[in-house]
Amino acid sequence: MAKAKAKNKKKPRSIGWLVFLLLVVAGLMAWTLPSHRTPILAGAAVVFCLWALAVAKKQRIATKMAQIDKMTGVAFERFLVQLFKRMGYKVRHVGGQGGDFGADVILHKGQTKIAVQAKNYDKNAVGNDAVQQAVAGASYYDCTEAMVVTNSRFTKAARQQASGSNIPVTLWDRRDLEQLIKRL
Repeated sequence: MAKAKAKNKKKPRSIGWLVFLLLVVAGLMAWTLPSHRTPILAGAAVVFCLWALAVAKKQRIATKMAQIDKMTGVAFERFLVQLFKRMGYKVRHVGGQGGDFGADVILHKGQTKIAVQAKNYDKNAVGNDAVQQAVAGASYYDCTEAMVVTNSRFTKAARQQASGSNIPVTLWDRRDLEQLIKRL
């Protein structure tokens, strides 16, 4: 079995050092320009507060994803039910006990009806069988679309299966889930 190539991803540089440098410069300017002390320090305080809020939000999202990773499959389905309700969907939880015919959650919004297959995986990628289940669930529940949501990632086969389906299939992976949590 061939090893997958590791992707070289550069880590984004932290703006923490930039904020620190800005605060030091602002302090020096306030010390050397006493007549402008108040506006300089006020501006520095605003920049620091905005940075602190951004850091706190990033930590909340990381904490939420860690909580999601520890959920059982049924707990993940219930989490998605609440998430979709916050997005304005009418939601019906049909999974959780098995015998769900390939869908864990059914969404309604306007004329759109979506069968959702939830996959809470520890580290493994979600394969095309999950897409097949979602499409089967969409057929059984008479849905116009299918969706697979995971806290992990999708295999190439899953993406190909979704793009070749006879109905629209949406795939939400970990990054999509993080972005959605960030917005809500």
